Amino acid sequence: MSAAPPHTPTSGLTGELAGFLRPLLPEGVVVGARLARLDAPYRQVVLEPVPAGRATPITRWVRLQITAVAITASLQSDWETAAALFDRACTAITGRLPGRVVSAAIDSGPVRVPDDNGNLVAYGVLLLTTC
Repeated sequence: MSAAPPHTPTSGLTGELAGFLRPLLPEGVVVGARLARLDAPYRQVVLEPVPAGRATPITRWVRLQITAVAITASLQSDWETAAALFDRACTAITGRLPGRVVSAAIDSGPVRVPDDNGNLVAYGVLLLTTC
């Protein structure tokens, strides 16, 4: 009889990745699991891991949805800055494989997507294998 493999719940993975990314992103960028309404101007990166099944008996696939937002003092979206934040977050994760991340690859993005207020944000997905 084999023991269940250790794994990181998605909420734990979010915190782990957010803690890893904070010092690697520009000062003042908010990193977390939910899109927060902040006073303008602001920049934030939202991480949403979605489990996608087992890769091996001890690893599993996770689709990490990343949304990067940059809002100017005039409450306008700055898509170029948001795309640069997305790229920087992806480069950090795929280049260093933080924590329990075994492998990482970009699946899509950055894609221009409007948020609930009509501001353009940079959205994309990383494919992770975690243990």
